[in-house]
Amino acid sequence: MSKGQLKQYCVRNGCCWAITAAAAVEVLWTLKDPLKRKIRLSAQELLDCCVEDPKNAGLEIDKKGCYRYITQKAFDWIADNGICYEEGYPFRGCRGKKEDNPTRSRAMVWIRKENGMSYKTIKDGDKDEIVRTLKHHPVAASMDLFKSFTDYKEGIYKTPQANDKYIGGHAILIVGYDIEDGEEYYLIKNSYGKQWGINGFGKVPGGFSTGSRKERQIKSKADAKNSQSCVPELVNNMHLASN
Repeated sequence: MSKGQLKQYCVRNGCCWAITAAAAVEVLWTLKDPLKRKIRLSAQELLDCCVEDPKNAGLEIDKKGCYRYITQKAFDWIADNGICYEEGYPFRGCRGKKEDNPTRSRAMVWIRKENGMSYKTIKDGDKDEIVRTLKHHPVAASMDLFKSFTDYKEGIYKTPQANDKYIGGHAILIVGYDIEDGEEYYLIKNSYGKQWGINGFGKVPGGFSTGSRKERQIKSKADAKNSQSCVPELVNNMHLASN
């Protein structure tokens, strides 16, 4: 199974939050200093380390050990522990333990907390605030995931029909906003790999609710914030440490 297939399988079974959080910080680092080399951060480290025992925490887990979680908690973990490069902690498509990779990459990225928070929250469905934020950096959000979304190819994703199979909550990274043929849409970076959508990106209606019905249960179990969308706080508060 290729790396892309592994990632796609794992995302559909509960790793989208980790991949989305890692991608958000990657983009922020690039925005902070566009002349520096682009970096790839380890979603696998988040999957392995954010929750020591997902089952006892009451989270849904699949046979690979992947579990549904939220990007806010991933940002908190990065702020407290740092996150290493993917090359030093590669994606495997299944959950492992911290000790499975005892030699973490020495170079890591942190998010500095501001007023005790590693991110700021945006009220569910607050399009104006999301658009304002997108002028500076991307927004991590969640949405209801239906079968039709996994099969998306191009254009603006249409609202699911009554017979569309509901799968669960899904984390996405909103990277832009525009209007096409009079219809508003968010440009999103998905976590299914480049084989999904338009080279890994897609368009969803600009008025969609940035929260999932399932996420309220997950948030309760994870002791998380009530907001549905979030961004790491702030671009200038990120730093790269070499040791």
